[in-house]
Amino acid sequence: LKLGMAPSTATPTTTTGLAYLLHPLVLLHVSDAHTRTTVAGSSSAPGAGAVGSAPGASGIGSSRVFGLLLGSGTSRIISLENAVEIKLAKESGNASAAMAFDVPFMKQKIELMKKVFPKLDVVGWYATGSEPSKDDMALHRCITEVAESPVFLLMDVDDARNKTRSGAATAALPVKLFETEVHASDGAAHFVPASVELESSEAERVAVDEVSRVALSASTANGADGAAGAPSSSDQLQSHLHTVRSATSMLQDNVEQLLAFVRGVQQRQGPLEPKDHKALRDIAAMLRQLPASAAASNTGDEFVRDAEDVALVAQLTALTTGVARLVDVGAKS
Repeated sequence: LKLGMAPSTATPTTTTGLAYLLHPLVLLHVSDAHTRTTVAGSSSAPGAGAVGSAPGASGIGSSRVFGLLLGSGTSRIISLENAVEIKLAKESGNASAAMAFDVPFMKQKIELMKKVFPKLDVVGWYATGSEPSKDDMALHRCITEVAESPVFLLMDVDDARNKTRSGAATAALPVKLFETEVHASDGAAHFVPASVELESSEAERVAVDEVSRVALSASTANGADGAAGAPSSSDQLQSHLHTVRSATSMLQDNVEQLLAFVRGVQQRQGPLEPKDHKALRDIAAMLRQLPASAAASNTGDEFVRDAEDVALVAQLTALTTGVARLVDVGAKS
């Protein structure tokens, strides 16, 4: 899925020819970081240099958030797979200095990240805003200390919020990706829009679907304008149980289909001749991945023993309570 992004009219499109694949986890991370920063903004001290945020940054009504883009790829295809927040800091003793990334903190975050995700490297950075500014270019130079030829991902959260409130339907995500090019006219680096496509794995699609269900449930509970409070815990529990029930029902249907297929092969019934050996091998491989368990007959005995243990504990509890009450009655008499 190619993202609908309007390129900036002030700069030409990129000529590097690199292909960028953006994973939903990056979008979820930026959205989550912006939400947390916005909610906590009222209690944060201005200029405190909070991790990943800059109060009152250029051109943005709310606090901006910043972070590193993590990914991997070949010489021509770059995959943006994850993100981490980083800290902003001013030069000590210079209150008027422009904001810059805390490079030692950033390198420490990268070192910790490599221990958890050894296959991912820093491929760029992200921020919230409508258009890149001169301050963003200064921040971009800080990223070059930890990444070669980094890219810049910009998410316009204000535009997304306004469209959501107005109910304007759009298939374009409020995301822009930029590379840098040095122009011969002034010898300076400039941001150049780059094309990016949305890429997702099966696990990411399931996660995004779950997030959208929860958001839809919260929106329904809060009303169309979101003026009411957050959904109650009972509503959230009901939504969660409904999701678990749907997943369990789907799993049961799939297991019944596999069971019917195997029984049909054993009985040589229906359009199952000749045997589909590939399907049988896939089923056998799936069964080998299941946790080792006892035979079916032993499983029933284990359930009976567990039920007996629970009943015994309940009886002992009742007996202990009765003895305690008898002791109280004897002491009073």
